[in-house]
Formats: sequence, C-alpha cells, structure tokens
Amino acid sequence: MLKIIKPSQEEHFYYPVLNSWITYAHRFNERASKYWGFNYTCASGITPYYEPSNHPIDNNVLAKYGKYGSYWPDLTESEIVPFYLKKAGYDIAYTTNFSATMENLNRGVIMWLECTHGWHGDSGSLSFWNPYGVPGFFGINISLPTIEPNPWRGYEIYLPGYLDGCTEEPDVLSQSKLLGIDIVPAKLKDIPIIKNTLLGRIAGYDGNIITVLFGRLRTKDYTGYDMDKALGNIHSCGFNAGSCLISNTYLHLTLMRHGSVFQVIDPWETSWYSAFAMEMFARDIALGKTVGEAFTNGIMQTGIGYLTKQWWWDIKENVCYFGDPDLKVWSPLHSWDKPEAIEGYVTINGHTPYGATEYPHEIKEKSFGLYVVAFLVAVVAIGAVYMKKKFREV
Repeated sequence: MLKIIKPSQEEHFYYPVLNSWITYAHRFNERASKYWGFNYTCASGITPYYEPSNHPIDNNVLAKYGKYGSYWPDLTESEIVPFYLKKAGYDIAYTTNFSATMENLNRGVIMWLECTHGWHGDSGSLSFWNPYGVPGFFGINISLPTIEPNPWRGYEIYLPGYLDGCTEEPDVLSQSKLLGIDIVPAKLKDIPIIKNTLLGRIAGYDGNIITVLFGRLRTKDYTGYDMDKALGNIHSCGFNAGSCLISNTYLHLTLMRHGSVFQVIDPWETSWYSAFAMEMFARDIALGKTVGEAFTNGIMQTGIGYLTKQWWWDIKENVCYFGDPDLKVWSPLHSWDKPEAIEGYVTINGHTPYGATEYPHEIKEKSFGLYVVAFLVAVVAIGAVYMKKKFREV
C-alpha cells in the first residue's frame, strides 16, 4: 500500500525555481542500460554516469546511488537538475498537477523546468498528473483514480503492492522490447524467486517514466486554452521544456503573452536523451553562463552542431531557443548589485520616473516677429540710401 511520507503542502521559498517531472528519464545508464543492452553516449563523446568529470561542480552528483566523486551525471533529470540548481542558490518547488503548477507560476518563480508529454493539436497541450481519475491520452480519457494529488514527481502504475510505483521508485512499468508498449513489470527482476525464470529475464527497468500507454493512465492533458485561462502575470519566468511538439502553438504564445522572457521548447518530437541537455542547461546556469550559452552547450551534447538538408528529429535534437541569447538568469550565486531605490523627484538624463515638475532643458518659443520687422526695416533703410545715392549721380 502506498505510504505518503510528506503530502503536498504550502511552503515558502526565497529564490524559487519550479520543477515539474511527470515523464522523464531515470537512472538510464546505471540501470536501464542493462535492460536495453547499451549505454547512451553523447554526441560529445561523454558516457553519462561512467565518465569522470574534472569540474568540482559535479562532485558527488551520483552520491545518492553510491557513486562518489566527480562524474558526468546519469540521465535522471528529476534529481540531477535540482542538484545543479541548488548549487546556484535556488530553492526548488515541485508540482505535478495542473492547478498547483499554475498557482506557482502566478505567484512567481524564476524559471519553470518541466518534462512531460506534449502535443501540438488543439492549441498545444501538456499532460499533468491527474488526481481525479480522468486521465488523457491523445484526447481519450479513461478513469483511473489515484490517492496522491500532487506528488513531487510522477511515477508509474502496475499492480497494488510491491509492483506498484511511488516517488521513491517511479520506474515500475517498462516498454516491451517486442511490442513497444509499456506492459513489462520492471520489479520482477528484483524478486529472488523469479529473477532467474523466463519472466525475470525479460523484465527490467527501461529508464523512462510514464511512456506510451498504460503509464499515462495517471495523467490528463491540458491545452493552451486551459493555461491561458489559468495564468495571470508569470513575472518574467524562464521556461525549459522536455515536451514534444509544443513550440509555435497557442500554448507557447500563451507563456510569452503572460510574461515568459525565454523558452527552450521543441516544435517536433523530443527524444528521451534530451534529459542530458536539460541537466547541462541547469549546470551551466549554476556556472554563471548566459541562457544562450547554456542552451547551446546542452544541445551540442545531444545532437549535431550544424543544419543539413534533412532537418528532422532522427538526425539532430530539434529543441529550439526563443529569447535573447545574452540573457542571464539571476541567481543568489551569480547575483548583481541590487538596483538603487529612487524616491521622490529626480531627473535622470532628462527623464523623470515620478513625473516632471521642472523643465531645465525646455526649448522656449522665441519672438521671431521682432527679428523679421527689424530685418525689413534694415532692408528698406539700405534700399533708400542706395536709391538716394543713385539719384545724385544722375
């Protein structure tokens, strides 16, 4: 039976960054590689989890799973992204259902990083954890109630009891290598009496949470229209999405209209290995790099660095950046001087923030009429003298 140790509750943060992990990679090279029969290696040549790092920011990034020292992190963005964000001094807020996520965005967060299923139809949509038992799958709703309304990260469903998922072990439903749908009970691999049987040998952890079919029975799709109604001012929030197909949709436009200053977002399918790009994005923000640098460095880890005639998802990772590449996200570690508060009347290069009462650079209208009259009198006088002289000569 699921035991909830810490229920969803009101918390207060000084420097909040919102994380929403509903569909994500989990311990891929460490554990899922044994199920699939290969390790993921980045385009840069790095093999996450196994490759040592010479940078101190990576120290003990894998310590939770008994691997100490500096290594390039595994594909586990629900744990690795917060690890790096905390290095920058941020406080991490977690939400998975729609209402809590929208409320946090309206209250104000510095960034929102998420990974969940996305879709481009009907204004664009994102799937959120569904506490009420009306999940969505490409517009098809099938009721499956759950007792946890807003877990800190999503998890898969199998059978009540040992085989079911939870936030501590979210990866319990694996994709069949033969059928391509998520029907394999992952935890059978760990049961001593079963692990050496046929069932035990075909079981294993696939490293992807809530994939294509049954895992989605605890999610519901919300459209760009739903988000537009729910959002107010989201206070210059940055957005990094691991979701498919939501770029250039009304959902994307909604985030911009409500105040998002940058978006890392995909117009096409997003591959599972984009998890490493998002981890590197958080890492580079913690290192004080610009958003453009963090995006570029992350995407170069997971795809080629140039365009080809065949521009499609199977030859490069097509996550795109919308925003100023020179933008820097404020963080407690890489902060800038607090702006000086201005009160009362002040003039800054001719600008008065609180309204003008004096006009030191005012251009006053001059009495040009007097100058014209004087000029005409002078012309007449000169003309008279000239004509008088001419008459004398005659």
